[in-house]
Amino acid sequence: TKRHALVFTKLRVLELPYSRVLLLDLDLLPRSGVDLAELFDLPAPAAKYHCSNYDGPEPLHGEPYPLELRTGHCWSPNAGVMLLDPLPRLEERQALMERIAFEVCQRSGPSFLPEQYYLADRVENWRHISSLWNWEVWPEWEDPKWTHPVCEARDEARRQGWARFHDGSTPEEIMQAVRVWHFSGTGETEPWTFMHCASALETEQHAVGFFRARDPGGIVAV
Repeated sequence: TKRHALVFTKLRVLELPYSRVLLLDLDLLPRSGVDLAELFDLPAPAAKYHCSNYDGPEPLHGEPYPLELRTGHCWSPNAGVMLLDPLPRLEERQALMERIAFEVCQRSGPSFLPEQYYLADRVENWRHISSLWNWEVWPEWEDPKWTHPVCEARDEARRQGWARFHDGSTPEEIMQAVRVWHFSGTGETEPWTFMHCASALETEQHAVGFFRARDPGGIVAV
């Protein structure tokens, strides 16, 4: 898609003359007081495990992706927050970039996450960065696009939202625990969407209007 046309340019971070780099997407918002340098304590490569058809618990922070999550799944590292170790010598880094450019040109097939699937194919030994360091902001529950039977529709609405990842955690607890917010997507949850709002109450009302329009069947309480 047009929105993802230049995502491979982020891999040029591997050209930098540093032993370690922490790549952060532009649509991230770290919380005040959070020290992102803590992530440099992890071995590289590291990024949040991503798999759209996996609903189980996430891997442990800093631990390798388990074999069972890499077998039979269409998985990738989430490139929004990514720890990498560039090669030590300039000639090695330049050769790597030439190889990446060649390999990318050989790839085909539609994808919203092409650079992530490339990294999954070409880079080994990924470790997990907790979702608390890369919390993708979207509804707690999502519109399942169908309404009957209602109980099944509500189960699907929850499965599609972030709530499925944190059984027992309230939104308030999540709000306190998250270290970095990631406003990926098309704009409905990004904070600058609400810059015209004069108060928290007005912001909430504006957001409720967004999601009520997405849930005309009334499956998700907003």
